[in-house]
Amino acid sequence: MKKKIVFLLLLPFGLQATSLDEILANAQKSRYIEALKQNDLALNAQIKAQTAFEPLQLNLGIAHAKNPDENGAEYALGFSQSLAYPLEGNVKENRAEQLAAASQKETHYKTNIFLLEISEKYYMACSSIERLKILKELSAQQEERLAKLEEAYRVGEISKRELLVHRLDLATLQQEIRAYERESQTKRAGLDAAVDFMAIDALACNDLLTPREFEVRTNVGEHTRFKTLQHRINAANASYAMQDTFLSALGYELMYEKELDTTRYSFALRIPLGGMSEQKEQNRLEALHTTQSYREEQSLLQTQIAHAVETLSLAIGTLYQEYKTMQEEILPLSKELLDLEKLSYAQGESTLLSYLDAGRSYKSHLLKSMQLKQEYYEKLFELYKEADISIEEIQ
Repeated sequence: MKKKIVFLLLLPFGLQATSLDEILANAQKSRYIEALKQNDLALNAQIKAQTAFEPLQLNLGIAHAKNPDENGAEYALGFSQSLAYPLEGNVKENRAEQLAAASQKETHYKTNIFLLEISEKYYMACSSIERLKILKELSAQQEERLAKLEEAYRVGEISKRELLVHRLDLATLQQEIRAYERESQTKRAGLDAAVDFMAIDALACNDLLTPREFEVRTNVGEHTRFKTLQHRINAANASYAMQDTFLSALGYELMYEKELDTTRYSFALRIPLGGMSEQKEQNRLEALHTTQSYREEQSLLQTQIAHAVETLSLAIGTLYQEYKTMQEEILPLSKELLDLEKLSYAQGESTLLSYLDAGRSYKSHLLKSMQLKQEYYEKLFELYKEADISIEEIQ
């Protein structure tokens, strides 16, 4: 299944500052990534320990013997070790390899999700900066008009009602700006916290994705979470094979014994007879049920991912079409109407209220356009996470 998605362009603005690439490079050295790596190394060490040979055991013994003819100490010294049978040893190694591969896949998946979340925070912060910049430009224009209107009121060209309407409109806009400033600060703080409070003076925001066709292939078999489950299934199958081995291990013991008047050297071989024990049978059942559990998870994951990708693709397509219509049709018409009302008002053919209504309409459409862009980015990164698209593929 393929879905076509078009990326949005956020035009460069503001000063050149810290880019997304620089932030992601710093994130690779974050405490969270380091914790994931250390956890993976610890798990791999634990897995390898399960396949290592048991150490030699030193057996020491001392006793005091007394009989009518002799009286003295007796000694015993020996070494023993348990050795995995070659067949089980190979199966154990296979199981360890599969568990290690599953751990690596899981670490890779969590790392990618973390970097995608940081990228999303960067996009959201840049969207807030862009929206705030545009609103401040509109506010500056209204302040300039207000100064002219106040002069016109002093000379009696306009009524106090017209002046108050403009003041109210400007105050409302400035209140919106303060609200967006708080939102921008919150999003910036979230980005700073995600990268271990990296010192960022300003965001570049000129490196967001350019519009292009984008195909999403829902090949669940290549999804990292699906592969992780497959490695766990393979490990569970290896666990079953271990229990299916009749002769699972061998043990030996070398012993030197010194009795009162006798020296004895001995060799003992230990062969466990638990091939058909109840314990092995229960271990087999555990491995079988574990395998089936992971297979059910795979089946559920396949359905969930396909549904999520399809749903998000439709949502993204709808948001893009709305944004495109807003950019190519509604905003130009709204701006043209505003310019006409401005000209009519300057020529005395239109009222101030009509001019301000046109300004409010343009501002409303502008904010709606930016809101659609932000929602698009939110859904886009949600799709990246669901479809297991790596951060390298979108940079």
